[in-house]
Amino acid sequence: MTAAPRPALPRPQPNAVIRHAQAEDFAVYEKAGFIARWYAITFDITFAAPLNIFVHLPFERYLERLTAYGHPTQAIVMKTLLIAIPVLLYFVVPTLIWGQTLGKRIVGLRVVRAGGAPRLGVAQVLARETVGRLLSAATLGVGFLMAAAEPEKRALHDRLSGTDVVSYRVKIVRATDTPGR
Repeated sequence: MTAAPRPALPRPQPNAVIRHAQAEDFAVYEKAGFIARWYAITFDITFAAPLNIFVHLPFERYLERLTAYGHPTQAIVMKTLLIAIPVLLYFVVPTLIWGQTLGKRIVGLRVVRAGGAPRLGVAQVLARETVGRLLSAATLGVGFLMAAAEPEKRALHDRLSGTDVVSYRVKIVRATDTPGR
């Protein structure tokens, strides 16, 4: 009796998304370019906007009353909290847990520590997704455009938090890039 032939293993497809283990070294992947990052943030804004509306809508009348009855400080604190909740839920928590938001996942990007380590710290993610992004926006978008202009492809919020955004495409190593040649 002869053994049944083994099925052939599937061949890897070019530019296929590779699943990653947490211990993997992400230094082998290309830095994400500005266009891919732009697509990812466009998806993120599209998905986060309904969450923002969902969180704000129940409190609109309360905020109007606070302002009308002379409690502007309380209204500002409440508005700040209502802005912070969607930011934490959509941007900070997924980036902390998976290293990517839904938009980055669709485009095939991931946020890692500078140098390729996969695990991000809580302070790093908070600095990147809150203060860093506010500063990138406060510079009239120049902080975001840094990812297009500089060779390391890091935006201002990446530099401030010590992170990189990588694409799941493997780096192309040329013979001239290898050490010793």
